[in-house]
Amino acid sequence: MAGTAVVTAPTRTSIRIHVRRAAVLLAGAVACVAMFVVLLVTVSDEHGILAVDRHVEDFFGDHRGTWLYHLCAVFTRLSAYEVVLPFGIAAGLWLCWRRQAAWPVLFVLASFFPPALITGVLKYTVHRHEPFDLPTEPGRAFPSGHAVMAIAVYPLLAAILAMTVSSRRQARAAWMAAIAICALSALSMLYRGSHWLTDEVAGFALGGASLLVVLALVEGVRAIGDARPGRGTAAVVLRRLLG
Repeated sequence: MAGTAVVTAPTRTSIRIHVRRAAVLLAGAVACVAMFVVLLVTVSDEHGILAVDRHVEDFFGDHRGTWLYHLCAVFTRLSAYEVVLPFGIAAGLWLCWRRQAAWPVLFVLASFFPPALITGVLKYTVHRHEPFDLPTEPGRAFPSGHAVMAIAVYPLLAAILAMTVSSRRQARAAWMAAIAICALSALSMLYRGSHWLTDEVAGFALGGASLLVVLALVEGVRAIGDARPGRGTAAVVLRRLLG
């Protein structure tokens, strides 16, 4: 039939690969949500600090030094709201230009805002005190917003960049940079006594769930892109979005 798209065997194989990847990513997101819920219930029920939190805080407290304390402040800024969001938007727009598509920056925003909003609500409802909180101050430690925002944005940018560049070295460098920023930010927050260990783990679980869902959407977009032949208006719009 004239105008009917023919999906070849290699194309079907490619679509199956993207679909399988999306399924694995969604399963990972469910696991992250489950971990986060367990931590939330545990923290809410006990209204205190877990033993592992005390042990980690005591360890870092025994090894704090002035120069390293201030150096860690630099690393924590890399995962702050006022850095992650502008950088994510700027990098997303650059990736839009490189791929000639609109979806990179849209997915960055989709990965950032839902967990950021949930974090904001929980900080004012859980009221968990940070290690250095004064008794009169309301606790806003759970979950760690820095961990949420870092893992929701930086690995996503690395993944999109890895799909955009042809050099494996550049792709590996992007992934290593994203992982390093997330790890250094979490360790710096613990070293400075700004959060408990379970705050960081919960932040990574919440932000990681958002990241994995968006990465699954990316795989869905790529699968649709492989099966999108056609010349109608809908196909043209889809091409502009998918690149």
